[in-house]
Amino acid sequence: MKKSIAKTTKLAGVKALKVTKSILRMWLDDGREIGVLIQEVPDLNWLVKGKPKQRAHWMLERGGAVIFWPELKGRVEVSRLLDPRPFA
Repeated sequence: MKKSIAKTTKLAGVKALKVTKSILRMWLDDGREIGVLIQEVPDLNWLVKGKPKQRAHWMLERGGAVIFWPELKGRVEVSRLLDPRPFA
């Protein structure tokens, strides 16, 4: 009888975040620090248009898997930002 081992992959979640007009910097719970150029992510065009106070007011959802900006009514899944495939 063969035993199968189910693998569960936990996706990294965000612990901390800093947003400027051009960079979204994330500190992940697996120890990584990631910087994303906001202009290179079409899904984040709305974030560039936000005011500094709006960009600074964010919340984490689903255990750090989603970042939500309530004043801008926008959210992004962290897995999308970590995906190695091109955004375009």
